[in-house]
Amino acid sequence: MLVDEWGMREASDLVGFEYAEPRGESELLVDRFPSMRMWLDPEQWPSIVIQECASIELAITTPAGRDTSVRTSARDSDGKVFFTAEEPGEALAQIAEELGIELSDEDLRAILDQGGRRRSAAGSPPRT
Repeated sequence: MLVDEWGMREASDLVGFEYAEPRGESELLVDRFPSMRMWLDPEQWPSIVIQECASIELAITTPAGRDTSVRTSARDSDGKVFFTAEEPGEALAQIAEELGIELSDEDLRAILDQGGRRRSAAGSPPRT
């Protein structure tokens, strides 16, 4: 292995995420945006975890030093998606970008509208 033979460092030692002040708890993407099921394979539904953060910083450490950049969204090696937007449409756009899913403005509206209708129906009294 090159790490042992050449004294190289593991990539995981060089690149890392640092996020400050997570907002709330981590949750499944499909719990927050149920209509995203249409853009994912069913086996992905229970595996994509999202975390809203106050800020995200990508840090790259090399023998020459450490370089950091502020990001609006990121994905860690476990697949967890971090995002900074508080507004639902922007949050969904940041998450989709990290997942490599292209959503049009119309797609974003449809996903958000569907989620809003589900929340409204859940809070409505039963019809008699």
